[in-house]
Amino acid sequence: MMISAIPVLMISLATAYGIHFISRYYEERHNLDPVKAVNMTIRDIFVPILMSALTTMAGFLSLTAAIVRPM
Repeated sequence: MMISAIPVLMISLATAYGIHFISRYYEERHNLDPVKAVNMTIRDIFVPILMSALTTMAGFLSLTAAIVRPM
């Protein structure tokens, strides 16, 4: 039952992370050339996105230990 939610969750998380990346890129682009802006964006946004992904994974992995009856 929970397996069917995984693709929807992955699409929504990828979209959210992409929006954060693009937003940060637009902030950096005003001061730098495009290549440096991408490098700065990756440097600045990598750790926050990684931590967000890890906490999301931990939260959903904790659900695998729980017995949840389908409704």
